[in-house]
Amino acid sequence: MSHELEIFCEQNGIEAEFREAPGAETAEGAAEALNTTPEHIIKSLVFFADGEPVLVIVRGSDHVSESKVSEVLRAGKCRLAEPEEVEKETGFSVGGVPPVGAGLPKLVDSKVLEMDKVYGGGGKSDRIIALDPRFIIREDDLVEDVTV
Repeated sequence: MSHELEIFCEQNGIEAEFREAPGAETAEGAAEALNTTPEHIIKSLVFFADGEPVLVIVRGSDHVSESKVSEVLRAGKCRLAEPEEVEKETGFSVGGVPPVGAGLPKLVDSKVLEMDKVYGGGGKSDRIIALDPRFIIREDDLVEDVTV
């Protein structure tokens, strides 16, 4: 799936760099592997809002507020997806879900856009995508404060 991600980026004009990063399954592990801080790492987390999947993207050092996600999406119920649901909805396993090309609507925390470059899941758990966070946002995506 990671090769398809590179093709997706190329076809959509997304300037991205891919790196192998063993131990990058978590934000902390990725920060250590890349010799950077967790603020520069982003997490792409699948949530269900009233049963509909959405990709919530936050900095690696931040925690998602389910109540804020519910409020922004005007959802009665909101929950984090289980690992098997993540793979079913995105085609990627937990730890490798990229911030682009996952095929879900996105809700991006506003603090992600404060960075010049971010590092996220690159299609598999030991691969990273590096990109300007402005490439993450597409026309219908939302940008809001969704962290605790």
